[in-house]
Amino acid sequence: MSFSAIKLGGWAFGEILTSAQMNYVNGALPQAIDGAGGGTYANVAEIHLTGDFACDGVVTFDNCTLSGALVAAAATLSALTVSGATALTSLTVDDNTTLGSSGADTVHALGPVTLDSTLLVKGNTTLGDSGSDTVEITGPATLDSTLLVKGNTTLGDASSDTVSVVATATFSELPVFSGGLAWRQTTGTDAAGVTYSAHYNFIRWPPLGTNRTATIDTDGSGNRFMFVALDGTGGTPHDLTVNFPGGATITFTGGASSQCALFIHNGTQWLGPIFKA
Repeated sequence: MSFSAIKLGGWAFGEILTSAQMNYVNGALPQAIDGAGGGTYANVAEIHLTGDFACDGVVTFDNCTLSGALVAAAATLSALTVSGATALTSLTVDDNTTLGSSGADTVHALGPVTLDSTLLVKGNTTLGDSGSDTVEITGPATLDSTLLVKGNTTLGDASSDTVSVVATATFSELPVFSGGLAWRQTTGTDAAGVTYSAHYNFIRWPPLGTNRTATIDTDGSGNRFMFVALDGTGGTPHDLTVNFPGGATITFTGGASSQCALFIHNGTQWLGPIFKA
């Protein structure tokens, strides 16, 4: 409530203080806020401050609605609604917190933001607003859905870094490799006891101790092309003949140089060699 002046201009010396004036003070005084002792007050109407409000101690708001600016060095709020500009040096919110009430609202943090727990962001999210901005994730990152990266993309910042693709990779355009491309190989042993290396579309035999014939036992359903190779040897050369289902075949004449050939599958049978080197 707002207290009115009991007597404009005050009292002159010897002037009588009436009972009505004293009764007004008696009724209004219990509704005043005790600045020295404090207390709990059941306010029935809003308290409106038109000037600056300064508090050097801790201020706790159980439910606060601000239509103007709030500037606080430290504030603990159970519920806060702000419709004007707000500047907080330190803010602690103990309960669930909602920033913004519509899709048109924005939340702007000028300084660093540290989150000690999980972060859930719903809806479209933009990190950065210019090409000079950077987003750095120190720990592991997991994406449960698709990832779209626009613009030039660099994976790794040193030659010692590795990029592992466990799933099938699809390139809409031809990839360009500025360095060497290494096959990740596995090893196996054929019927003659010769250990070879293989990886889906690439089978490589070491120098042989005798002339040999090998058969590729695949119908091409999972491989639309196949490289076969024979390593060169400095010793006695031996030949290798590789047969594919359907009659496609290649014979490598053993020698000092390594040799390879390419076969393709047209959906019905193997064709080739397409080239031999």
